Amino acid sequence: MNSRALAAKTLTAVLYQSTSLSQALPQQLATQPSLRDPQLVQAICYGVLRHYYQLEAILKQLMSKPLKNKDADLELLLIVGIYQLLFLSVPQHVVLNETVNAAKQLGKSWATGLVNGILRQYLRDQLNLSSPRSISLEEEYNHPQWIIKAIQNAWPTQWQTILVANQVHPPMALRVNKQRISRAEYQTLLQEKAIESSVSPIVDSAITLTSPIPVEQLPFFKEGYISVQDSASQIAATLLDCPIDAYVLDACAAPGGKTCHILERYPTIKELVAVDIDAERLSKVKENLGRLKLKATLKTGDACQPNKWWNGQLFDRILCDAPCSATGVIRRHPDIKYLREETDLQSLPTQQLAILTALWPLLKTDGKLIYSTCSILPQENSYVIERFLQQEPTAQIESLNTEWGISQPFGCQILPGENGMDGFYYAVLRKIA
Repeated sequence: MNSRALAAKTLTAVLYQSTSLSQALPQQLATQPSLRDPQLVQAICYGVLRHYYQLEAILKQLMSKPLKNKDADLELLLIVGIYQLLFLSVPQHVVLNETVNAAKQLGKSWATGLVNGILRQYLRDQLNLSSPRSISLEEEYNHPQWIIKAIQNAWPTQWQTILVANQVHPPMALRVNKQRISRAEYQTLLQEKAIESSVSPIVDSAITLTSPIPVEQLPFFKEGYISVQDSASQIAATLLDCPIDAYVLDACAAPGGKTCHILERYPTIKELVAVDIDAERLSKVKENLGRLKLKATLKTGDACQPNKWWNGQLFDRILCDAPCSATGVIRRHPDIKYLREETDLQSLPTQQLAILTALWPLLKTDGKLIYSTCSILPQENSYVIERFLQQEPTAQIESLNTEWGISQPFGCQILPGENGMDGFYYAVLRKIA
């Protein structure tokens, strides 16, 4: 099966079966172990999901009548073809030949003429198709209407900038393991391999690559000198400010980027307990710890029910990286736009407050809890903190005098694209007597 057919099958799983791209893509690639260009499949899938509404609108103009529901994979194959012609520098004859062959491989031999005709019509009419016309906000910004409305309400002066930033390919950011090597020394290693990079002005462990590369090409990746982690995500460990012999909890820890960063940054802590409700995802934490030669206590458990996994010893520091809508990382995970539903904005804040409430009794007096999400919506962020402070007299918000983010009534918000970072929210709570 060729790359275009695999891309169409992957996109069908995401858009019609609500499977995450991080699951669907490896599953499809695993069926074709000898595939020549898996990177092309990945590029097509991510690109189509970033620009889906625009591509769908173009296809509708080219089709005299819509395809039947059972031919959803064929419709997505046509969109895959248009995406290549519009965004990729693949020779046109290759796109046409391979996409027509993909129709056969999807069991749609009857549609080869249709695929060839639609793509050739696009090439003839692409100037007319891109001419000014009345288009919806969905098509213009490639987001579902409810997400556009939510971001407009949250950020009335920045919403357009946010939506545009969400369509841009994100930079590849690295976290230097400063127990092994300094950031300056690692940059020298990159320069020796002609890998261009820049350092983050926000986090002293972060490096951003000018162009993304496979991790296998990073110097000493297997040896644990470096990890892939966005700069905004790296801020979490810096805010913990762990003292010597601290007992630390990382709640909702998978896949373990923040867990490992805490251990790298604070080698003198007594113990770090990493908890996640998903045992399969927790295995990813174990894998990351192994590569970096770090140790943590891993526990499968629900952050809302600590009585089922907590040993009763109070923590000096807690990182509560709460499950959220992930609206701050859409550029990195474009499938979020199609997997999330508007009702999530009602259920998630309730869950976030429940987790925060359940974890608070586990914190020592004068201890600190960092609440973080990769959401840009205040109902999951500052509103949750405000409600928690209203119900918990021993909780005190600490001000964040930072060089990053936008100060909120409670906490601080990073918007997508700021200093090249993903969208993240942070609040620091201290427990008082």
